[in-house]
Amino acid sequence: MRLTIAAAKGYLLTKTIEKLNALGYTFTDDAHTTRKLFIDDTTQTLRLLLIRPWDVPVYVSQGAADLGVVGKDILLEQAPNVLTLCDLGFGACKLVIAGPKPIEPKQLVHHLKVATKFTHSTHSIFNKKGSM
Repeated sequence: MRLTIAAAKGYLLTKTIEKLNALGYTFTDDAHTTRKLFIDDTTQTLRLLLIRPWDVPVYVSQGAADLGVVGKDILLEQAPNVLTLCDLGFGACKLVIAGPKPIEPKQLVHHLKVATKFTHSTHSIFNKKGSM
């Protein structure tokens, strides 16, 4: 039986492979240079799906992957029907509001236009601040 793990490309992929290597898994291809959708470990017991972070919860919730490694920001934004098993202790992110330098935060009260792909998280932040 092979375990399939959906792994987010980028920084998290590097750390994921380091963790798996520490557990004794080595892979047939270099995850950072291959153009394959997945790579297998040398024992054929583990398969890594190399996908965009935004797609990891979808692959897991739909059963295409048994497990996934993705940032908590994606999980909070999407609120997928998945179980968070553990925090692996790597990766970090911060959601910030950026604008022109002369604007002070207290001036950000009405008629804001916000461009973001994290709509749920952004809405939640503004609701907590009482701005929506």
